[in-house]
Amino acid sequence: MSRVYRRTKPKLKLGNENKRNRMVVSRRYENIEQGVIIIDKEEAGYGYKHLLDKKEIMEFVEIIPEWGKLSEGLHIILLAKGSDYSDGWHSRGKIAIRAWEKDLWKEVSSNYFNEHKMVFDKLEVKHENKDDGYVLYFNENKAKAFQLLHIFMHELGHHYDRMTTRYKASSSRGELFAEQYANNYLASLWDLYIQKFPTY
Repeated sequence: MSRVYRRTKPKLKLGNENKRNRMVVSRRYENIEQGVIIIDKEEAGYGYKHLLDKKEIMEFVEIIPEWGKLSEGLHIILLAKGSDYSDGWHSRGKIAIRAWEKDLWKEVSSNYFNEHKMVFDKLEVKHENKDDGYVLYFNENKAKAFQLLHIFMHELGHHYDRMTTRYKASSSRGELFAEQYANNYLASLWDLYIQKFPTY
């Protein structure tokens, strides 16, 4: 039997346990029970490592206002294999956060830096202009904060976008919507985050 983690004390509904907030750590995706979110983890891949663990994911979602509503239709949260091409991804019913570079520092384009500068400033990430981009000098706590407060919330924004469309078939409002969604949550989550997680 899979170990079950509960986000909050479950409520009773018509004498039965309300399972909306249940999270299960498992690799079996078939026959997912409605309302249960599976947290899974892939191999990080060469040159990458997972900074987050499943427990931290569960602790983070506890501070997200109205998580039960926002997570409707979400079945899998995946700690995915690292990649040079994306920080995370979303597909129907699934969001993923990719593994981080092993040396923690991150080389990014000028466009990427400018798009995320507000987040880097909030996290006080030191940076250096280099060639046609920037080197970001993350430590582990700052990298985790970026993954949770921005990447996770960005992908959750795509999920919310899909779930609020008429047919719930696709995320029609695109990357700009997901970026704004994550940025809007940054201010409201910040104080709660630093009470629960180290940032320096």
